Order: sequence, then C-alpha cells, then structure tokens
Amino acid sequence: MINLVLSPDKLNKYSICPTLYDYETNGRYAPLFAGKETYLDEGSIMHKGLQVYYTAKMEGRPIDVTTIQELMRNHAAESGDLPVEKLEEVCADFAMYCQY
Repeated sequence: MINLVLSPDKLNKYSICPTLYDYETNGRYAPLFAGKETYLDEGSIMHKGLQVYYTAKMEGRPIDVTTIQELMRNHAAESGDLPVEKLEEVCADFAMYCQY
C-alpha cells in the first residue's frame, strides 16, 4: 500500500489538468517561457500611448510621437517592472503604428 500526500496546490493543479500535473511532477515538462509574462504590461503601455494619441487627434491638437513615447516610458516606470528591451519594442511599435 502506498501513501500519497498531496498539497492543496498539487490537488488543484491535478484537477485542472491531470496531464500537465504529470509532466510537471515527473520532470518531463519545461515551460516555454521561464520569465514573467510581460504581455499585459506591454498592452497597458501601448493602450496608454494610443489613448493619448487619439485624444489629441480628436481634439485637433498636434501629435508629437516622441512626447507620447516619453509618456509611455513614464507610465511603464510607474506601473510595473517591464524590461527596458520590451519597453523600447513597444515604443517602436507605437511609432510604426503612428506612421500609418
């Protein structure tokens, strides 16, 4: 007879997906992305830039992409710990969006 002791966390993982639980438990699973997911932070920063961009556009004010990118950088500094490389990618994507 085997006694099996599981923590509530392990039971929860097993109830969600027994296969994933097996992979994680038996060491046959390696996550594709080991770091923190950044897509929510990236989306929040892009959303802030687009909000400022379209507000200025609707009000007929001149749009300075560089100033909006600085606002995006400030928003990122206040709201989270997004890596600088990711932040610069978001700012570059924003600038490309504004060119179209």
